[in-house]
Amino acid sequence: MCSMEHAEVRPHNSPIDTGTGRRRLGLKSMLLLGFVALIAIPALTYYAWTHHARLKFESQVRKLEEMGAPATAETLNEFYALPEKFIDSTKLYLEASEAVVSDSFKEASEGIPAVSFDVAIPEPGEVWPQMDKIKNLVGEFQTTLDVLHRAAEQGGHARFNIEFEEGYNALLEHVQNLRQVVRFQQVETILHTHNKDAVKTTAALAAGFATATCLKNEPVVVSQLVSIACVRLMLTSLEDALAKVDFSDAQLAELQSVIQKIDFRISYKNAWKGERALAFINFRDPTWKDLEEQGWNDPKTRLLLVTSARFNDLSGYSEATDTLIESLDEPWPVAIENVVRMTQGVESASTERWLLKKSPITESLSGAFRSLKAAAAAEAQLEVANTLLALRRFTLAKGELPESLEQLEPEWLSQTPIDPFTLDQPLRFTKVEDPKRASPIAIVYSIGRDGVDNNGSQHVPDPMGESIYPHPEDIVMKLLPVSSQKE
Repeated sequence: MCSMEHAEVRPHNSPIDTGTGRRRLGLKSMLLLGFVALIAIPALTYYAWTHHARLKFESQVRKLEEMGAPATAETLNEFYALPEKFIDSTKLYLEASEAVVSDSFKEASEGIPAVSFDVAIPEPGEVWPQMDKIKNLVGEFQTTLDVLHRAAEQGGHARFNIEFEEGYNALLEHVQNLRQVVRFQQVETILHTHNKDAVKTTAALAAGFATATCLKNEPVVVSQLVSIACVRLMLTSLEDALAKVDFSDAQLAELQSVIQKIDFRISYKNAWKGERALAFINFRDPTWKDLEEQGWNDPKTRLLLVTSARFNDLSGYSEATDTLIESLDEPWPVAIENVVRMTQGVESASTERWLLKKSPITESLSGAFRSLKAAAAAEAQLEVANTLLALRRFTLAKGELPESLEQLEPEWLSQTPIDPFTLDQPLRFTKVEDPKRASPIAIVYSIGRDGVDNNGSQHVPDPMGESIYPHPEDIVMKLLPVSSQKE
């Protein structure tokens, strides 16, 4: 028999431990751990991803600062500083702007083309209406024009005050005002052209181009696009003046010098350096209220922009603008192709999470392609204008138009101009006989934004086949013969 001396005494109602209790406790723990892991792993992954993006972005910013590129409001202000060797004409341009946007100017200029938005500008070579009213307007605001001529004589350099700390909300009131100033200078040019005063027309054109390019150092893309539009206004006046005024060779050479100094490529490149800094300023540390004030009303958008997720998009934006800026060292066709690929890459890589379809940070690059083509088109038109002036100088010296642009070298052109929309092809030059004129009309043109030679045509059929509408496929300027310059 077994001894009961050491037998375990168990209460009558005590449950027998079979180990199932421990198994139930283990299952609960596993469920709890699984639940925690379900939350923790995505959170840690998100943190690691955003932390890496932030470190990458901060590294990009440091690299830019080491290279002397702007990345903050402070460095952007320094980047926009006017070199000491230049005379600052900012106050003169602000004084002129104040006069041109005044109620008295609006009243005096009503109904005059260029300065009145509801009146069409005549084509180059055509007579402008209301010349008496134009004469009165120029006379009444001659002091303002004198101020602008003085600014041009000083070199046309300006540095307008911009509160870069506001990011994309920075006000650019001076930019729009300067557009109206240039329109007034276009009217001044038309008056002197009408009077066939070569001296005053030359001075008016030079002053107009100076005002149109006084934004050349401003590191904002919008400013450069307005500058391009203003230069194109003055080029229209130049084409009109060449059809009516007997310029001397010295005056034509002076106008060539003015045209040759305009460089939109440098201005546009610096503008994108500024745009990159503005994006950093705008999105680096935004608050919910900041974004609401800036118009980002979608809560999902604001949620992305106030979390660390934005650094992934800021980093991508920085890389994209690097590509754009570096591309501007290439010929325009290569630059345009690179930016097209960059834009497509940005669109495919844009933030497409459950949170937001696209990030406004990367979406701000969507207009890069169009603005780049606008800059290329402006350079093409400047090349065409410079060639037109050389043709007029050749005609003055030889009494007839050349057979080719090569004949302009080296006295009137240092080399045959290359069409900016090609890699190595020259601008197109042709002569068209006109039965109303004793001499042919010279036509110089670039193949333009579509990259197709439309034989100097500025009009294409309506796609619906219903009408003809203006569409500048080729960038064209015409030189009317000297014998047709009398109105």
